[in-house]
Amino acid sequence: MILVVFLGNDVMGDEGVGYHLYKYIDGLLPDYARGVFLHTDVLRLPHFYKGEDPIVFVDAVVGEHFPCGRAEIMSAEDVKNLEASMKHAHMIGVIDSLKLLEKTMSEIASARKVFYLIGVDESNIRPSTEISQCLRENLHVLSEDLLKLLHHLHHTC
Repeated sequence: MILVVFLGNDVMGDEGVGYHLYKYIDGLLPDYARGVFLHTDVLRLPHFYKGEDPIVFVDAVVGEHFPCGRAEIMSAEDVKNLEASMKHAHMIGVIDSLKLLEKTMSEIASARKVFYLIGVDESNIRPSTEISQCLRENLHVLSEDLLKLLHHLHHTC
């Protein structure tokens, strides 16, 4: 089973792309995948984790190498290298949260972690329940790409 963890602040514009993708893909996830929306708090993961491997984290990212509406698939190691320069709206970053969880939960520590990072429009990270046009227009593509990733992970694990 694959756990898909959708992250983001659903009242902060593009920062909420994880929430919007979670709602968009609802009912489309294959039977070997389960999705949860954790807002911006990865530390809530133990309440939802049931031993799935791998865990796919879906989150927004800002940066010149992350155009709005495009997704990048990265390993946890690659994200660790990026996080120092990443801007995020989380009280504590995803990687730091995972490090804390891995120290207390060996099951999470040993699970493979994959990141599906979605480029967002930095100017639209502001109080709003709406995502930018570039994200709205690409939700179907992001959804299809995420489903392809899940299919690939299911057949290679």
